Amino acid sequence: MIPKALMILLFFATINPALAQVTLLDDFEFSAPWQPIASDGVKIDTSTVAGFSGRGIRIDFDFVAGAGYCGIQKPFPMALPANYKFTFYVKADAPVNNFEFKLLDESGDNVWWVNQR
Repeated sequence: MIPKALMILLFFATINPALAQVTLLDDFEFSAPWQPIASDGVKIDTSTVAGFSGRGIRIDFDFVAGAGYCGIQKPFPMALPANYKFTFYVKADAPVNNFEFKLLDESGDNVWWVNQR
């Protein structure tokens, strides 16, 4: 078992307030569609666990080299409306770290992100 663990229990949705329309992007019942990514010297493993509602994705990680990054990613082809937001639940048992949420365009060259220190 990887000694340091981060458990993420997620529910993603886009919301258009004008229409009050919610779109479920992923129910996180399965971790397989999500691709783990990590820098050299970082171990990462994913599994599913009981979540806030249904299942959630658990991410176990260990920064063996002392620094780096890791996460999970999955493509969601969509056009975002002018007004939107993403909501999700996060639960963690890990050393103090940064949490980043990133969106990439189709090319993968343009990134928008929020970094919570």
